[in-house]
This record gives sequence, C-alpha cells and structure tokens, in this order.
Amino acid sequence: MLEIVLTFFNLTFQFQFTMFQLFYSLITLQKYVNVRQICTYLILLSSPTPKEDELKQYSNKLGQPLVNKDTFVNTPAWFDDYERIPEEENTNYFDRVIYIKELLFFVHKDENDMLATKQYIDILNVEGDRFVDYLLQNIQHQ
Repeated sequence: MLEIVLTFFNLTFQFQFTMFQLFYSLITLQKYVNVRQICTYLILLSSPTPKEDELKQYSNKLGQPLVNKDTFVNTPAWFDDYERIPEEENTNYFDRVIYIKELLFFVHKDENDMLATKQYIDILNVEGDRFVDYLLQNIQHQ
C-alpha cells in the first residue's frame, strides 16, 4: 500500500512540474497566457488535431460568425467519434461529446452567451497530431 501511495505522489509531482514548465515556457515566449487557448487544449488533450480540410468543414457547419450554445453543441465536430464512449450494458449513458462541447462553449462564450467562431477556429488550428503534442512541444525541446 505504501508503494502505491508513493507512486501516486511521484506521479502527482511529475505532473505538477510538467505543468509548471508548460506555463513558464508559454509566459516567457509570449509574455501572456491565452486562457481560452490553454483550456481548449486541455479539454481536447488526447483528441486528434483537426486537419485543414476538417477545420474548414467544421467552420462551415457552424455557419455564422456568432453561434449560440444549442447550435454549437449540436454541430458535428471532427472529434465526435474519437471522444464518444461506447454504451455499456447496465450503466447510465454518459454523453461525453456533449459535455466536452458544453465545456468548450463555456470557455469561449462572450457576455451575451455567444461564441465567436473565427477566434475559436483560430485556436484549433495547430501543428501536431494531438493537442498534447502542441502543448508540450516547448518542454520536450528543452
């Protein structure tokens, strides 16, 4: 049992140190931190990044420069299939994709409960196969 506890604390320390390195590198490189950008990448951490054509299709599906929550949540996204959890027998259904989209909307909405699609799409346009790759790229090169 002690070994499990020590392993947990070691992993927790490593995660905290990695997050410190991440924020330090972002602040020293850009002189500010875009909270919406970081939150988006953390929410979609293991999701694949959208390819250019997927991003254009997604932007076209959203349609308007400003979208409300219902439109945003009900618009198919490139990560839907990846984030969907298969339904298991004798369990309550958990629609992970809807919760992810609601969280993304909450991060990006303005004071009028509308999401600016251009700014959101610009944040999603990153290099790498996964958002975790983009987040940790400066740390991995040190």
